[in-house]
Amino acid sequence: MVPQEDLIRRRLRRMKELHALYKDQYWRLLEDLRRRHYRYTLRNGHGGRKDEAAAAAQERDRAGLPLTCACAGCEAKPMPLSHHCFTHILLDPQQVLYMKNKDSDPAGDGGAIEDEEDAFPVLCTEDLPLPLDLTDGLNPDPPTLTTTL
Repeated sequence: MVPQEDLIRRRLRRMKELHALYKDQYWRLLEDLRRRHYRYTLRNGHGGRKDEAAAAAQERDRAGLPLTCACAGCEAKPMPLSHHCFTHILLDPQQVLYMKNKDSDPAGDGGAIEDEEDAFPVLCTEDLPLPLDLTDGLNPDPPTLTTTL
């Protein structure tokens, strides 16, 4: 027989463990939801509400961007500030944010990929310039700006 005080302590400890597990699960699910919503927004150009979709379509129309992907036969919505959808973003000659997945290009020569499903674009972060506030301490002699009046 377990004394009542030990029983209460054991139940309290288990409740705290269970609470911690539920809390961790909640934050994992919330992060997964944020990731899925971000992906949805990239694919569809809006957050899912009709007014956001209409506003996004008007904004794209004002900017002169198409409402569908520029690839023939593709009806997907283009990525923000682009003419191509996420699947075909590698075909845009002006984009610099994405590159071919190295795993999908076995030859490594940048040639054509046989299976289009393997041509999943990857965000390349190595060549992106750092924001100015992050580079202040990196360059001891920053360039000086001169203005002429």
